[in-house]
Amino acid sequence: MMGHLGIVFTTVAVAVLPLLMGISIAYTIHIISRYNEERSNGKNAGEAAVSSIKNMGTAVFLTAATTAIGFASWLISDLPPLRDFGLLCMLGIMFSFALTVTLLPAFLVIRDGKKGTKKTKGTQRLGRSALDRGLVRIATMTKLHPKGVVAVAGALTAVALVLTTQTTTAISFEELLPSGVESIRTSDEIRQNFGGQDLIMVLVRGDATDPKVLETMVWLEQHVRLDNRNVKGERVYITRAYSVADMVLMASAGAIPRTSQEVAAILENLRHQTPHVDRLVTSDNNKTIALFHCDARSDAELKLTADIVRDWIGQLPDNRAEFVATGTPVVAADLLSKIPQDALNTTMMALALCAVVLCIVFKSIGMGLIAMVPMGLALTWQFGTFYLLDVPLNVITVLISALLVGIGIDFSIHTTHRYLEGVRDRQLKPEGAVHATVLHVGRALLAAAATTCGAFGLLALSRVPIMRPSAA
Repeated sequence: MMGHLGIVFTTVAVAVLPLLMGISIAYTIHIISRYNEERSNGKNAGEAAVSSIKNMGTAVFLTAATTAIGFASWLISDLPPLRDFGLLCMLGIMFSFALTVTLLPAFLVIRDGKKGTKKTKGTQRLGRSALDRGLVRIATMTKLHPKGVVAVAGALTAVALVLTTQTTTAISFEELLPSGVESIRTSDEIRQNFGGQDLIMVLVRGDATDPKVLETMVWLEQHVRLDNRNVKGERVYITRAYSVADMVLMASAGAIPRTSQEVAAILENLRHQTPHVDRLVTSDNNKTIALFHCDARSDAELKLTADIVRDWIGQLPDNRAEFVATGTPVVAADLLSKIPQDALNTTMMALALCAVVLCIVFKSIGMGLIAMVPMGLALTWQFGTFYLLDVPLNVITVLISALLVGIGIDFSIHTTHRYLEGVRDRQLKPEGAVHATVLHVGRALLAAAATTCGAFGLLALSRVPIMRPSAA
């Protein structure tokens, strides 16, 4: 599909592969778990396969649909790579669901078609292992102390909310880069010896021979460098400024000439003596640029340098020319500023769409919203742990929230679906339905969570430092 749609195989596309492996295997685990349960109740391979799809198909479809919604929410992003990421993940989830409910049962029937039946009491088979006994204890505790469980979850959520407000938001670009790469070491060496080399460029649309325009350029350079925000301890963020106005000053004994004719003559003379003048001013003298060298090492510092230049542009004493800031630091600051808002928008959209889907399928607004509660609390706890792990809210970690909605809601869906099956179809009391739910799907949920965590855990092996805390 990537080839058909013309999507380039970028680093974003590469990240989709392990992610889909961790998510898709969960569908297989739940179908096989129900298949084994049906086989233990005396059904042959064909009957067990049909029954497992009949009983688990809705739950697996719901998990696939809500996960796809979580990824599809990235289609509203302003950033093309994130839109491609959302589309690829959504397609992968759809393919995984289709193969899970068609190819997997076919393999099971081929494997077990001639083995006949094997009847054992499901409830006797379950509960024998230490894992099953532990799950039973959890179910019993929940059944006996439901208010206590809710109180503890509420208290932890309150703590997480407090910790979230203390989480830092800066990201160092050193964490975005792999260690030990020669080009990166060389770049660090250049910065240490020659200062920042990133350029903020201010395009000046106006007559470069107008003395007032040149005086305004000099005024801007001076105020940007002397801004109190530009110096912090031994760090200087905007290290130097340079423009054709500075060249005119040097050529006229430190003073801007009074007439346009004098300035035009100096510029013409400079063009003959210094060919690179044409890189600062156009041949018709109608446009020129001012260069600001920056040493920004994080997204916060990028934004700071861009804000300093833009703030002083907004206070220019003369409006004979139009001043507009651009350059790598400004573009990067604008780009990075969009990602958190995109993440918030997509997360809220994913939560809303998942809630609507659950309410419709479960035919109950209350049950649909209850199924959403664990996901909402998990998001809060996630951001709270960032403070405990000293992980900043940055480009990567903010993106995880939308992923967590699409992936984490699966556990609530399977639990709620099995609980409703016990209450509606088997006429169990709520306490008995909770107990049966944990017995029958607890092991599968744990296995699904473990495989998904394993897929994300692979990120801990990344050479890019920022990906390691994202795995946590």
